[in-house]
Amino acid sequence: MRKIALLAILVISSQCLFAQSLFEFKYYFGDKKDKEEYKAFLLRNEDGTGFIRVRYIDPDTKKPILVDMDMEEQYGYDDKGKTDTNLLVFEGKNPLVLIGDEKEKYDPDIFWFSKNAETGIYEPWAVISPNEESNTHSEGVIEEMRLLDEKDLTQEFMMQYFTPDDEVFKTLFVNKTKTPTLPSQTANFFLIVVANTTDKSIGTTVVKDKTKVVENYAQVAKLLNLKFNSITLSGNEFSKANVEAAINNLRPGYNDIVVFYYSGHGFNDKGSNSKYPFMDLRTDPLKEYPTVGVNALNIESVYKQISAKGARLNIVISDCCNADIGSSSTSAAQVNVTRPSTLGPNLNSYISLFLDNKPVSILMTAASQGELSGGNDNDGGIFTNNFMISFDKYTGKFFEKTPTWEDIIQLAQKQTISRATISICEQPDGSFQKCKQTPVYEIKAGR
Repeated sequence: MRKIALLAILVISSQCLFAQSLFEFKYYFGDKKDKEEYKAFLLRNEDGTGFIRVRYIDPDTKKPILVDMDMEEQYGYDDKGKTDTNLLVFEGKNPLVLIGDEKEKYDPDIFWFSKNAETGIYEPWAVISPNEESNTHSEGVIEEMRLLDEKDLTQEFMMQYFTPDDEVFKTLFVNKTKTPTLPSQTANFFLIVVANTTDKSIGTTVVKDKTKVVENYAQVAKLLNLKFNSITLSGNEFSKANVEAAINNLRPGYNDIVVFYYSGHGFNDKGSNSKYPFMDLRTDPLKEYPTVGVNALNIESVYKQISAKGARLNIVISDCCNADIGSSSTSAAQVNVTRPSTLGPNLNSYISLFLDNKPVSILMTAASQGELSGGNDNDGGIFTNNFMISFDKYTGKFFEKTPTWEDIIQLAQKQTISRATISICEQPDGSFQKCKQTPVYEIKAGR
């Protein structure tokens, strides 16, 4: 059915629940009298990706050098060479000189983060400079480290790490927020959230999903000046009758947005021709059996109902199992977390996604037919968490392109597959193997 705790292994490719983390480091190598000084700007996205920019003075020319690098995240190693999950390592890759001599060879420094045992958050700990030729490394002295927030991203500060030609710099200081192509003040945002929060096996996980979804879309509506109409069917309100009533009473206008989200148990009926699951909407699981047409609705049928109402943007999401009735999966391994920076989104990205005048309908579910949907009490459902992570990444101020729904969903799909393969699921025969979870989606243009 959905997200039951069994066994999980540690995450190798990490994501985090929060928005982007921005850090600035000031450090040096050598002694104080003859030290080599460096400044670094490190951005970590929620999915463990990011970049590093390092600025220093060329000792020969006395001119500044600015190097841009992709960032690779992995766990550290202990003294015996074994993986140490209490250490996260951020290493620069593919160095590119943006300011200074392009032929300058730069050996990327490595930034180490240590897990705080009390909070579970990885905090900056050390900077080392490896020497590949001698297979040694030098440890830097960190003079200053700070977590950056939006107020710190002044033009003067950003000029240290970005050039006027950088798209990020243009987004922050040059390009003005474009005018919406639709009169957003007359458009409505309808959100229907159906969440099985009272089920003892998945309730805590579902509460996480419900909270994130409501908060995310409330923020979207507020920033786009849309009238927000939200219905949450959980607790005693969770029932097939209430779901059908909410859908039947939905009357969106031509320019409106509709989002329907389900988190709970699900299954796929053997007689169904749909690759999408049925939502298990039993009000009393101990006395009722999940039965199509009685206490279960197919998410694809809901999608067709909603999209037929003629709203400009329809998004229908289900995070539930898509396998035989009675099947259950593991709790997914928890994600790695660094302290989040307080950053607002790129409003232009919100406008592009939600106020495009071309009608679009989107259907997505957490797992393919025959697969189970995983999650845990800390992060919620794997797919819901990764979809929110992907959404935040693509709508953040440091994403350089205009995002599409295809971009966001594809990344969420990729990360969900990755998360599943590093968790362990119990099989019908009682054995334990790597989980398999592949989200399914379709995007239809037009009404």
